[in-house]
This record gives sequence, C-alpha cells and structure tokens, in this order.
Amino acid sequence: EDVHTGEGADLQVVSTDGGGLTLARDDSTVSNGANLGVIRAYGNDADGTYQEVASIQFQADLNHGTGDKPGRLVFSTTADGASSVTERMRIDSSGRTLIGHTASRVVGGGEAVLQVQKATSEAAHFIRTSNDAGAPIVALAKSRSSAGAVCQAGDKIGTLGWYPHDGTDCNHAAAE
Repeated sequence: EDVHTGEGADLQVVSTDGGGLTLARDDSTVSNGANLGVIRAYGNDADGTYQEVASIQFQADLNHGTGDKPGRLVFSTTADGASSVTERMRIDSSGRTLIGHTASRVVGGGEAVLQVQKATSEAAHFIRTSNDAGAPIVALAKSRSSAGAVCQAGDKIGTLGWYPHDGTDCNHAAAE
C-alpha cells in the first residue's frame, strides 16, 4: 500500500532526505547518444501483449570524458493510432528545450533556450481561457542584471524578428 495515498504501488522509495531512484551505465566509454537509463510505460492490448506508450530517456549529449559527463533528457510518447514512441521534447546539456526537433538551431546568430520547430502551422499557440476581457500575453522584458537593475536610455527592451532561410542559414533579419 502506498504510504502517502493508501493506493497500491509497485515501487516506493521513501526516505527522510526524499526518495531517490538511481539509474547508471557501467561503461567506461560512453559516446554521444548512449542511453544512461530509461523509464518506460507500457499498455496492455486486448490480446495480452504489452506495447511501449511513453518513455523518459537519460542519454549522453556528447562523448563522455574524465570529469565531463554532458547529458540530456528525451521525452517520447505514442500518437493516437501509432504503435511506437516518437520523441516529442528534449532538454540538452546546455539547458535548451527542443520541441519538435532533436538538434539546436541557430536563428539570428544565436541559439535560444526554448526552440519549437514544426512542419505545420501548429508550432505554438497561446490561449487564455478566462471569463473576462483579458487576453494572452507574450512578454518581452529587460533588466541589466538578474537582480533587477534599472534599464538605461537607449537599451533595447525587446525585438520581434523575421529571419528567412537564405540558402545558408537563418541569421539575417528580413524585418524587426
């Protein structure tokens, strides 16, 4: 029985320091993309066969060396009507969150911490569902430090840019 909810639980880790689960790879030569651990969820079909429906993978993000162990998290789910998991999102070793693609992209000369890429118009929607006159907000904010230092005259406080692919990259703005 689950110690917190009274519900049945197959695995519980309880500790005064907070429960923990350790997954490790016992290999001295870990290369980029190698699995370091995985949590998988399965569903049982009507015929009694199990099929993977979702997973969280812990992978090497580059080759590992002494004191250098870059890692990433890869989240996968199975779409309605599909029979295998597909990567949906990853958080790489630089802290970038990539949705809809597996490699960071440079746009406007830099790599954003949040990148969404889709081949359809479904890339991002911001929807507010409140019974009032309010609207969704996309906020661009600027401070001169993480402590909240005052902006100075002439500081740029936000930019919306349009960067078409020019045959080489997406680094040159067509409009801002």
